Amino acid sequence: MRSISLKNISFEYDDKVVFNDFNIKFTKGITFLIGNNGSGKSTLIKIVTGKFPFLGDILFDDKAVRKDKLDMFVLDLDYVKTLKGKIKDLLNNEEIVKILGLDSYLESDIRSLSISLQVKVSFGLLLNSDKSSIFVDDMLCWLNKIDKEIILKKIKTLSKRKIVVMVTNNLEDTLIANRVILLNDGKVILDDDLDNFYENEKILNDNGFNLPFIVDLSLKLKLYNSVDKIYFNQRKLVDDLWK
Repeated sequence: MRSISLKNISFEYDDKVVFNDFNIKFTKGITFLIGNNGSGKSTLIKIVTGKFPFLGDILFDDKAVRKDKLDMFVLDLDYVKTLKGKIKDLLNNEEIVKILGLDSYLESDIRSLSISLQVKVSFGLLLNSDKSSIFVDDMLCWLNKIDKEIILKKIKTLSKRKIVVMVTNNLEDTLIANRVILLNDGKVILDDDLDNFYENEKILNDNGFNLPFIVDLSLKLKLYNSVDKIYFNQRKLVDDLWK
């Protein structure tokens, strides 16, 4: 299975130790990194994508590889700022243009658009990319609810054959994840698949996170034997309750 591993990573910023002998491995599927400001999640993305110098090794498929040889699409504000030209020249994919509602902006220069529209175009480029791994550093916050749902659904499809790592502080975003990792002070506090991750409500609360409404509700129903699993989709919960 394809993988990207960080081995014995150490990193300091302004004389503060952010990571010390840190290890983590990303595999195919969607992994979300969550944590409060300063927890290290965005720094971790910058390390694996070659933006920050560090001590340690990065392995691709368990083999050492130069950072500039990693086949990855990195979406962050730095990437958005590099884009220039007309939308029709940047995003030459009729299907993606249509589902993202960018038809009326095809003749527009991306730099003339609002930052939220620039980010949406950037997600369009991500969806059209052939890179084997995708890293998204806290960019979902720029999208409205409808656009976010459309894009996350498409990313979920892509993740069946790609490594996808995304940073967010909104637990609602993680409902499509295969795996969620909670970081605090450069350390992994929780690392589990979606079903098991949300069973750790107290740890999440202690780190400033509340369960998404649908998860909280289904856990309560599970406690009272009304359902037998955690639900991540309101429609599925309603359908099963009506059976």
